[in-house]
Amino acid sequence: MRAFERTNTRTNPLYWTLQEFIYADGDTMPIRWAAAEEKARRAEFDTLARPLMFTGEAMFPWMFEQMPELKPFKPAMDLLMEDTSWDKIYDPQRLACNEVPPRPQCTSTTCTWTRACSSIRSAAWATRMPG
Repeated sequence: MRAFERTNTRTNPLYWTLQEFIYADGDTMPIRWAAAEEKARRAEFDTLARPLMFTGEAMFPWMFEQMPELKPFKPAMDLLMEDTSWDKIYDPQRLACNEVPPRPQCTSTTCTWTRACSSIRSAAWATRMPG
C-alpha cells in the first residue's frame, strides 16, 4: 500500500510530473512525450484492441489536460518535454565497474510495451554503456 500512496496522483502529483525525466541524462534529444508517440505507432495499444494492453508508468499529455491534480503542471511539462540539457544521472565509468549482470531481456509478448518504452527512454544512456 505504501507504494500506491507514493505514486498516487491525488496524494503525490509530483510523481507523474517528475518520473519521466529520470530517463533524461545529460545533453539529449527532447523527450517530447515519447511514450505517447510510441503508443500511437503500435496498433496493439489501440483502445479497441484486445487483449487490453497496459502502459505501466508511461506518462501521456492527456493526463496533464484532464486530471485536476496535474493540470497546474501542464505549462511546465510542455517546456520540460522540449528541454535538451539535463544534469548527468548515470556515470558510465562507475556503471562499467558494476559486477551485477544486466537483467535478461523479456521475451514474453505480454511485455512488449515495457521493452519498447524502455528502449526509447534509456537510449540516451544505454548507447554509452560499455560492451
